[in-house]
Amino acid sequence: MVMNGSMMGDWGWSMMFWGVFGSALVVLAAAVVVWQLMGGNQRPSSNLETPEEIIRRRLALGQISLEEYERLESRLSSGAQSHMPTAVHGESAR
Repeated sequence: MVMNGSMMGDWGWSMMFWGVFGSALVVLAAAVVVWQLMGGNQRPSSNLETPEEIIRRRLALGQISLEEYERLESRLSSGAQSHMPTAVHGESAR
């Protein structure tokens, strides 16, 4: 049966469009899942804060006192990092 001068008719073009569009969405969703599983959203290790930056930020936010900051800074500068706790005042270890 020929509708509107074409063999597909109105429904045929609509179904073809949604079939192609739906297939593209499925491929895109699969690519996003694979990217997430491969760790695509992780920051490079060079962007992680140094211990000095962490204590500076925590001092600025008021999470540690000036005395605590100075104590931690002196331990860091003396090379005593191996004796530093992994979490200070409730901050989770990274």
